[in-house]
Amino acid sequence: MLANVSPVPPNAVPSKADLRRQCLRRRKDRPAALRASDDASRQERALAVLSSTFDRCDGATVCIYLSHPPEPETTGLAKLLHDAGWHVIVPSQGLTSPSGTPAWTWYGSSALPAELAAADVIIMPGLAGTRDGNRLGRGRGWYDRALRSARAGTPRWLLLNDDEVVNELPVTPHDAKVDLIITQSDIIDCNPARRQVK
Repeated sequence: MLANVSPVPPNAVPSKADLRRQCLRRRKDRPAALRASDDASRQERALAVLSSTFDRCDGATVCIYLSHPPEPETTGLAKLLHDAGWHVIVPSQGLTSPSGTPAWTWYGSSALPAELAAADVIIMPGLAGTRDGNRLGRGRGWYDRALRSARAGTPRWLLLNDDEVVNELPVTPHDAKVDLIITQSDIIDCNPARRQVK
């Protein structure tokens, strides 16, 4: 389980709500300097994996969330990718598509709608994850609903801190799994059978 998290009685499974509170508290307690250092390392790893996965950025589309502290930082990564010529789509905050699913927009052109089906890779937020790809989200089901619009087989990546990679999480049938977890010091292939990430 997470380091410095309250111990759980034997045979008891902590609820998602309890785990979310613990993860959020730990993130808020991380010193700003450590957070900045971890963000820089994680960004470097994410760029390396993107570069090794796609032969060139021209034509590749990355879907990425725009972080809010204390989440693992992505706003700088989105700008860096966009400036380097990647196509970048981001969530349209508070908007939904005509079908009622979450809406997307092109980074740098907030007035232009985008479709998640255009993404070649989806970088998702989360609070914790397991090595076999289970993800603990914020509890609103936003990405679980949104991923219904993604192309089948599109890789899903999760950015976490090292101590947020855990042995197990409570899951429900609608919880979407991830294929790769990137932390400040590790790249974890959660789907070795597929091996889309080299």
